Amino acid sequence: ITAAENTTTEVISGNITVTSDSLSQIITVTQTARGEVTKTYTFSNYTAGTQYAVDEVHKLDDVLTIWTTECHFTAELRIYSSSTHNGYAIGKLANGTIKKLGFNAGNKPDTLNVYGSTDGSNWSLVEGVSVSGSYADYTVDFSNTNYTSFKLDVDGANQVRVKSLTLTYAE
Repeated sequence: ITAAENTTTEVISGNITVTSDSLSQIITVTQTARGEVTKTYTFSNYTAGTQYAVDEVHKLDDVLTIWTTECHFTAELRIYSSSTHNGYAIGKLANGTIKKLGFNAGNKPDTLNVYGSTDGSNWSLVEGVSVSGSYADYTVDFSNTNYTSFKLDVDGANQVRVKSLTLTYAE
C-alpha cells in the first residue's frame, strides 16, 4: 500500500481492514503533517543505569535527552513512586516542539502523569494516563501546545515500566 506525501499541515489518518475467512482486523495508519518528524526510541538500546539513580542523563540522539531522578534504565525506563522513592523522567528536545508522545508501558496498574513544559522547569499536566498491568501502547496529544519538554511521573505508589517512546515533533 502506498500513499501520496502529506503536504498539508494537518495529520491525515485512515483505516486499512485486513480480512481472512471470518477474522477481520482494522489497522489505523497516520500520516504526519509536513514539517513533523516521528521517531521511536526503544530503551533496551541505551546504557542501563543504577537503581534509584538521581540526575542520570541519557542522550538518546541529537533530538532527545532524558534525565532520570530516582528511577533508571534497564531493558525499560523504570519510574518509581513509593514512600521512599519518588522518581520521574524528563525528556527534552534539542529543537522543535512536541506534537504527540506515544509510549508502551505496563508492569502494575497506576496513573502515569504526562506533563509538558516550554522551559523544562515549569510543568503543566497534559494528561493522566491509566496504565494497566499488561504492557500496552498509549498516546498523549501535545498538538495545541508549544512544549519542548515532557515529564513522566507516576501518580500512585507503583512502578511503571516504559519499554519505548514514540515522539512526534515539529521542526
